[in-house]
Amino acid sequence: MIYIQYLAIASVIVYATLSLSYYVDVIDKRTTISGALLGGVLLAAITSLPELITSLTSAIYLDEGALAYGNVLGSNLFNILILAVVDFIFIKHVFFNEVKTTLKPSLIVFLMYLTFLIPLGLDVLGWVESRAWTLNLGLTLNLSSLLILGLYAISLRELNAPEARDEDDDSPLSMGMIIMRLLFWAVIVVAGSVVVTLLTEEIALELGLTQSFAGAIFLGVATSLPELTAVIALFRLRNYTVALGNIIGSNAFNFLIIALTDLAVIQTDIFQAAIQDPLILENLTWLLLLGALNTIILAVALLKKPTQNKLLYYSFPASIVIVYSVYLLASI
Repeated sequence: MIYIQYLAIASVIVYATLSLSYYVDVIDKRTTISGALLGGVLLAAITSLPELITSLTSAIYLDEGALAYGNVLGSNLFNILILAVVDFIFIKHVFFNEVKTTLKPSLIVFLMYLTFLIPLGLDVLGWVESRAWTLNLGLTLNLSSLLILGLYAISLRELNAPEARDEDDDSPLSMGMIIMRLLFWAVIVVAGSVVVTLLTEEIALELGLTQSFAGAIFLGVATSLPELTAVIALFRLRNYTVALGNIIGSNAFNFLIIALTDLAVIQTDIFQAAIQDPLILENLTWLLLLGALNTIILAVALLKKPTQNKLLYYSFPASIVIVYSVYLLASI
């Protein structure tokens, strides 16, 4: 019964995101705002609401910081997989040849990964204990969270790059009505996110899974359904800039969620609390390393010159699929 409930809530989230994608596409065509910025901020913030709500619920209500980290990092890994899979589905679109505006934001996301990988690496080598990155400024905060706040601000500027525009718009709705509908479906997504978090906790207990692995798979995939649905919908509309901006922006926003969750749990550095368990530490390390690797693959795919060589072109999405498969095999 719990699995049927999980699938039902996931379906509601998917339907709500289809509507959100359509209205963001209309806004993109009606305004002078960069499509990458719309996808990376407006749509990313909305489609990342599940990660925000579930992470806060996991850390505050369930007292499971590891579930929050697994959720965010698992979602980031799955988000990049979405691009690869959709690229194969829409095989004739070769969209990496069409979009370049999100190259710098993708590199910023890579730097966000480093904010956690560097202290972990120094700790493993025995040079600096990772707990040295915990600050006590009236509240307990990880230094990585402060760095993420700064990097996210930089990513917003980079997403607002000029681009060629398609002004065709056949929607009869006024801008006010479009915004009202955006808000309505956003509320549906938030409500579904709270429920799916609680269901994931029950599934993890029933299957005997670690909290971080359950977060990466059940929460990470379920809360990435909005991104999957949005990307497919935007590909059909051939709005690649918003689609790619949504994925990169969602990953950047997910790291922002980590910082916000760290701030919300004022008595504990939730990252330090999570990595005390060797199994959780191992899982989070895999998520960080493979997530950083996939982000680099994506950046290289955006950096290369447009090519008609299908073997070369699809080596990039194929590599992304392989990286995600490595995570699944390593976590079994």
